[in-house]
Amino acid sequence: MEGDVFGAFCSSPWRVMTGKKKDAHGVISDGGRYYGSGEAFLWRLAKPRITPTKSVEEQINLESTTEVFLWTGKNRNVQACTSLSGELVVGGGGADDANANEDGTDQTQMMGSGIALRANLERGFSDPCLTFGCPSLPTANSSTAFSSSADTLFEIANMEVWTLTPVNDTEQAEKLELGRQFVFDHGNFVIQ
Repeated sequence: MEGDVFGAFCSSPWRVMTGKKKDAHGVISDGGRYYGSGEAFLWRLAKPRITPTKSVEEQINLESTTEVFLWTGKNRNVQACTSLSGELVVGGGGADDANANEDGTDQTQMMGSGIALRANLERGFSDPCLTFGCPSLPTANSSTAFSSSADTLFEIANMEVWTLTPVNDTEQAEKLELGRQFVFDHGNFVIQ
């Protein structure tokens, strides 16, 4: 839908992952491995930006009502950057265990990518996502209920990318990331 505003926060730097992986549909992709931390989250404005308002105050309120979808801990599929297709993906895949969630919903309905951006950054798609327990992010085709419909495709009209780092150059950033990656590789950060 026009005017939808949504996005992601990822605390881990983006990097291309390589290696062959077969998805749930039997499709083999290059670079299908996920990484990232539980600090990541998805968000969206509750209503599209083009929703009619009668005053500046109403417009400010409209743009201040944000839904945030935190990492559920049900899998570690936080973010991926694939070398074959060049997609940027936040959230996705299935769980590490059975198909039933504690709340009784069928998690196979939430096995898509929270946000996936095509390599050209012109289009993307959003599905209900187990990683963040969210519906498709464009509001026209989703609500608080999860649906098993096809991908929700969207066209990107405007995109902002921000970086937050305590370092001054690439060398320092790489050194910091290697230290953080060691902790994530050798620790158990999945909520049991």
